[in-house]
Amino acid sequence: MCVHRIVVVFALVLFLSPATLPGQEGEIELGKKKTEEKSGEKARELSPDEKYVRENLKRYLAPTKLEFADDGTVMMDFNFKAKSEAHRVIFHRRLGESLKSPFRYTIFEEEVVVGGDPGLRVSNAGVALIKAWFTDDVEAEMHFLQHINHKSSHVAAVVLCNEKGAMIGSNYGSQCASFAKNGRPGRRRGRTQPVVFNQTGKIKLVVKDGVYEAHREGRKKAALKYKADRYESGRVGFVWGGSVSGTITRLIIKGKLDYEKTAKQIKEGLGDA
Repeated sequence: MCVHRIVVVFALVLFLSPATLPGQEGEIELGKKKTEEKSGEKARELSPDEKYVRENLKRYLAPTKLEFADDGTVMMDFNFKAKSEAHRVIFHRRLGESLKSPFRYTIFEEEVVVGGDPGLRVSNAGVALIKAWFTDDVEAEMHFLQHINHKSSHVAAVVLCNEKGAMIGSNYGSQCASFAKNGRPGRRRGRTQPVVFNQTGKIKLVVKDGVYEAHREGRKKAALKYKADRYESGRVGFVWGGSVSGTITRLIIKGKLDYEKTAKQIKEGLGDA
């Protein structure tokens, strides 16, 4: 009788042993198989232009943070508070040196006042575009510090500019607006929501599938259609006007690059053409 009990207990121990629990070994093998299958997946083949851009974009535009996704989407984060010397030449216009320049770095006296911050100082009116080309599947957000009391004539917009100089943008993050080559506003939708004096507003533009949107502090405020065939490729940047005064402290861009045009731009800039 005792021998019989010992045999039964021993059999139960073997049956319930962690090494042979039902499904456990199969799950481990399945996990290995999945990992092997994933690691064995063929990576998307990069075109020569995309490969070149991936290898040289950091050196050319010096973003504070740069990430490439598997599908070709790029994320660039520029922290202008650092006042990097490299960022003086990443726009189609160079940052000015004179205090009278409408596009320059802030000076110490402007940074230490209440509400002050270092960054790109913009005043009066102007246009500045990053030296990279995107398809019309892009979003860009700028952090804008307002230095004077808001007026309805003020313009502080993040834009997408096509090859001919026409632009669509998000003005103060609450108004969709088109702009001429010189930055003059055209068609608009929505009212501008002021950025309070000495406060920073997050002004975002989203462009995709024939519609562009204005976002403020993460919320969509307005949307307007555009002719997609006119914006198959363009540069992201800023438009300011109406005697506005402020500081751009940050720019975040996420979207699909036009790798052919961007590669050409980089090659010309680096002397590799």
